[in-house]
Amino acid sequence: MGVHDLIDAGPPTGDLRMQVAWQTKTRMRQGQIVHTSYQKQREEVDASFKREVVIRHLMLIRGWEVVITGRIDGVSQLDQTLVVEEIKSSTLPRAQLQEVQIKDVPSWVRQVELYLYFLQSQSKEAIGRLVLISIPDGSIHHLPVAENPQIEDYIIAQLDWVLERYDVRRLWLQNRKKILATGLPFAHTDWRVGQREMTENLIEGLAQGKQIFLNAATGYGKTAASLYAAISHAYENDKKVFFATSRTTQQQMAEDTIVEMARRGLPVKAISIRARDRICLNERVVCHPEHCPYAYGYHDKVRRENLWETAWSEPEVAGAVWAESVIHIAEKNYVCPFALSIDLANDADVIIGDFNYLFNPHVRLALIAANPKNWITIVDEVHNLPERAMGYGSPHLSLRCLWNAVAKTTQSATFHSFAAPIKKILEVLLDELQQITGHGEVACSLANASWKSLIAEVVTEIEQVALQYAVLQLQEPLFGPEEDDWLTAARSILAMHAAIERASEETIAIWKKSYRDRRAKIPTVLGLFMGECPVEDSDTGLQLLCRDPSLILAPIFKKMNTGICMSATLHPVAFYQDMLGISNDESLAMQYKSPFPEENKAAYILPQVSTAYRNRDRDKQKTAELISQVLQATSGNTAVFFPSFAFRDAILPLLHFGERPILLQYPNMTIRHRYGLLNKLRKGEGHVLLGVLGGIFSEGIDLPAKALVCAVIVGPSLPKANLARKQIQLWYEKRYGQGFRYAWLIPGMSRVVQAAGRVIRSPTDYGSVVFIGRRFLQKDYREFLKISFSPSESKDIYSDLSSFWDTITTEQGEQVDTTRTIGDSKTST
Repeated sequence: MGVHDLIDAGPPTGDLRMQVAWQTKTRMRQGQIVHTSYQKQREEVDASFKREVVIRHLMLIRGWEVVITGRIDGVSQLDQTLVVEEIKSSTLPRAQLQEVQIKDVPSWVRQVELYLYFLQSQSKEAIGRLVLISIPDGSIHHLPVAENPQIEDYIIAQLDWVLERYDVRRLWLQNRKKILATGLPFAHTDWRVGQREMTENLIEGLAQGKQIFLNAATGYGKTAASLYAAISHAYENDKKVFFATSRTTQQQMAEDTIVEMARRGLPVKAISIRARDRICLNERVVCHPEHCPYAYGYHDKVRRENLWETAWSEPEVAGAVWAESVIHIAEKNYVCPFALSIDLANDADVIIGDFNYLFNPHVRLALIAANPKNWITIVDEVHNLPERAMGYGSPHLSLRCLWNAVAKTTQSATFHSFAAPIKKILEVLLDELQQITGHGEVACSLANASWKSLIAEVVTEIEQVALQYAVLQLQEPLFGPEEDDWLTAARSILAMHAAIERASEETIAIWKKSYRDRRAKIPTVLGLFMGECPVEDSDTGLQLLCRDPSLILAPIFKKMNTGICMSATLHPVAFYQDMLGISNDESLAMQYKSPFPEENKAAYILPQVSTAYRNRDRDKQKTAELISQVLQATSGNTAVFFPSFAFRDAILPLLHFGERPILLQYPNMTIRHRYGLLNKLRKGEGHVLLGVLGGIFSEGIDLPAKALVCAVIVGPSLPKANLARKQIQLWYEKRYGQGFRYAWLIPGMSRVVQAAGRVIRSPTDYGSVVFIGRRFLQKDYREFLKISFSPSESKDIYSDLSSFWDTITTEQGEQVDTTRTIGDSKTST
């Protein structure tokens, strides 16, 4: 193992502290530059100086031979004594750098102490020192490091910890493999039609080491099949499984599947990871021991209670530690639940979490990034991943946020110095936005953008002061805990710089004045005392636009092990191969049609109206009449999905519901409200859900039989027509020759098919799907519907649906209420 591995190996101690600013690639490169420059200078003035000296140390412990290797930055001769130098770069300027003491950099000191001990074991006399170099101004600060008489005890303790954990892990892996002899338990008593064949094909595909594109109808049982196959492959090859989702509601299905497998005898350690702010127990999210009792002494409390092991054996957990369990354990032991979930994830066989923890460069889990080949991945509802990944590469600088950050810090005697770096960027935004006229948006190439170098300069300045700002903000807060404009601005600048570093031709810049701000008087020069921000909309500012998600995703998939990318809407597969950056040679495509009886479902297209944006107002009365006729002909739970909330709200007053209760989806619903609405749907009491396509209720939810008997899709949900989408279309046309299809049609129709798939989820379900809008008759749109629904055109939807339900009532013996009443309705959100 390396020296750094040894230092990082043992159990951490002390408090939990939040990282204020991350280190960018540029920061690392700058550090390497000053590192190399110092070594060259030392060689010029000292002939005995040698750089990058390799050292090797051998120890025997607990029956193991441990070889520890290191590379000393510099070694020189002083009389008969060797001088060991460890070079570290810093973003601190001269004054602050000179204040750094030995106690402030314990891990760097420990590195030098280890080198001294290794040389001493070779009978060589040596002294050590840390060489701290400021990146901003090149100043140097030397810290002498003496030999540590307890260093051997430290090494033994660290290695003891490593080997003990290794033994625990090795025994657990052996225990996992035993289950393979008798066969992994399936999550359910019976296999669905075609599900066993799907599972066997997945196991075979994973053995080939490829990424599998699994396209199967909603209700086929993809979650259970994919987890069975992935866990089988992982247990056979000593790997782990990450189940990635785009929504929390999707995680519930994976969690339930794991619980059922565990109940049937699967030895498993599984954990779900929720966002920090979703499970924080403190009054506000601030990971500092002085302001959060759950951060204070975190590592000591975890070690004292041995939570790495005991958490898996809690009575109600049985190896599956979901968010509720993490919170319960954290509350009981007074530790941070988010940090605990990340710690437990290191030992987990299965992790269930958001796309971000697998693909987002800023929040990707370190344990995955460090060893990507150790993971079998399942990407659920992968049709959502391209848009999410484009967002990773498309950071935004909000003029309003930067203005507020500068205005408030400038007027504070304590914080005024922090305004300087943000102000530099703000002045650029003000100058550029002055030039925008017309539609309020301008796209430009990054190739010759003069402000890129300024971004890099400001990033360095922010990193220098970020820690100091965080300390002051805790001591005497300038901003509220939920609205720290300075920190938000700083992080957005860092994100902008990181995106520029990765960017190529596919990424452009868009300067934008929102509709509300097009007449705003934006100053060219900032006043000494800034008043109210001249713009209202946070969208006004600078947006980077990554037009191709494969830039972000391809490098990640190439490093990963085999995996499964699954959805009910992976059509065409070539589109998703292009978007994810996975070639034909690296992938397998598996397509499964719905096994459920065709006679159990009815699908109709109503072309009597146009749902195109320009015609919505003209046809909204007729659209409302058609929806009302569907509701009259259907007595069970019905969902009506619109392309947008604005269109839904325009139609809502014109609809007739009778006595049926109404459920309204609204933007940014809390988890509590989401599950409250879902629980009402599960009762099957004839509710009408009015939601949006692509939203939390139109995909990724699993409802019991008859919880939804009809879905009404009001128009194809094409992405919003704006400059960004038109630029994406231009890029797709240039690179793939399919601009409209890739930028508009496929993303829009995948939402439609997903929403329609909420109805038929088992062989005993029956239901109807109604597609409203004449575009659904066009060939390009209809091809997506034919795969799963084969809809027919209806001229009298009330009669057609009434006839279908009468037939179902007769054949199935179901007591379906066909009474239709028009009147007042009850609305619930």
